[in-house]
Amino acid sequence: MKKAALLLLIVAAWVALLLSGRLVGISLSSPQIESLTIFAALIWGILLYENFRLTVVWSAVAAVVGFGLLSPAQFVSAMAIDVILFLLGTFLVAAYLEEALFFEHLASQIVRRVGPRPDLLIAVLMLAALISSAVVGEVAAILFVGGAMIHIANRYKLQPIPFLIMLVFATNTGSAASAFGPVGVTIAIKAKLTVLDFFRWATPISLVVLVLVFFISRWYFAPAWKEFAAAVHRDHLSGTLPDPGHGKGAVTGWILVAAMSALLVFHSQVEQWLHLPFNSMLVGASLGAGAVSLCLSGRRVKHLLIHRVDWWTLAFFMGLFIVVGGLEATGVTNVVAAGLMRGTRGNPAALTLTVGWSTGFLSAFVANLLAVAAFLPIIAQVKAHGVACPTCVYWLMLFGATFMGNMTSVGSACNIIACGMADKRGHGTIYFAPWLKVGIIISLASMGLATLLLAIQTGWLTRG
Repeated sequence: MKKAALLLLIVAAWVALLLSGRLVGISLSSPQIESLTIFAALIWGILLYENFRLTVVWSAVAAVVGFGLLSPAQFVSAMAIDVILFLLGTFLVAAYLEEALFFEHLASQIVRRVGPRPDLLIAVLMLAALISSAVVGEVAAILFVGGAMIHIANRYKLQPIPFLIMLVFATNTGSAASAFGPVGVTIAIKAKLTVLDFFRWATPISLVVLVLVFFISRWYFAPAWKEFAAAVHRDHLSGTLPDPGHGKGAVTGWILVAAMSALLVFHSQVEQWLHLPFNSMLVGASLGAGAVSLCLSGRRVKHLLIHRVDWWTLAFFMGLFIVVGGLEATGVTNVVAAGLMRGTRGNPAALTLTVGWSTGFLSAFVANLLAVAAFLPIIAQVKAHGVACPTCVYWLMLFGATFMGNMTSVGSACNIIACGMADKRGHGTIYFAPWLKVGIIISLASMGLATLLLAIQTGWLTRG
């Protein structure tokens, strides 16, 4: 009851704040106030009722529908069925690989080659997360590398959550390194940036930021790190980790992963070659690999679908997409664009900083792809009014969406999936507040370093 009273008080204060905006010239329509209030209630509801996040998000969906903020067509569009199907395909692949003991095999191979050197082992896993995220996207990366980390932690009888969070930080950092992830692809297409542009501007900064993330994680999670090192030296003196599956499903698993990865990396080329709609092969590759996984599962298909696929996370994503869709449908983005032009007065550096960091803070509370999708039309409107927008505004937007998505447990698809992995495998709930404590440090330090490096290369954010 105390939490419910606090939530009602916060919502009432938020409504009063939005209404008072009319006194300073910020006039919002009733639907805009309603959509912003529902969104704020969603964020605070998740914070206060972390064990009932799914209930909170679908209560917010009910409010969106109840207030009539979305038409039937807008509701279906906001569900982002293509994203949900993409996630479902990757979940099916990860489920098959888990059933085939592929992650145990992967963990065994990593540890065998690194040996009993805990610092290097974590560094290799974080680098693998960055590279995987850059190549196949954050969703597949955290499922594969995170799965291996969980099995390593289980082998040493350690709580995997701290190490899983570290890999999430590395995965989100890697999603800025190339144009192959969902955020990178979206920005590349809208800003007409090439893969080589990403290799020139985004990849080096992402690698430098990963080094910073590694050392901050080592400092913040020092007790867990020390426990991990002791377990490695105590139980792993031979430098090997048992492979329960004896590598029996390794060849099939590697072929499946390689085929899916190749299709994800070259999906745009395949789409152009076959004259397919944009991103159709991106979703098709994931679903195709999922279908192959079901075939390989044989008689265990029902078990795999019921017990291995994280339906909770899929439902959470769908609800979150719908609520954020209410913001766009009610024209909140147009209001933000107008305020952005007034606030920066057309100064390129001020515009770049405002857009980049605003995208970052928004990404901390909604899926980063949605934050980017919300700001890209804002930039288009600003350009349409003749305001100078240097190309670096897109790079800082990219870094804000990915690096600052590390701030909270709902900042990106990767974060939400990692929370689901820990909960589903019986390792406990990753709560919002503990994540926020380290997430603020990681995200602000990463974004600050990226801003500085970008500013040095672009004449202090006026070109490039």
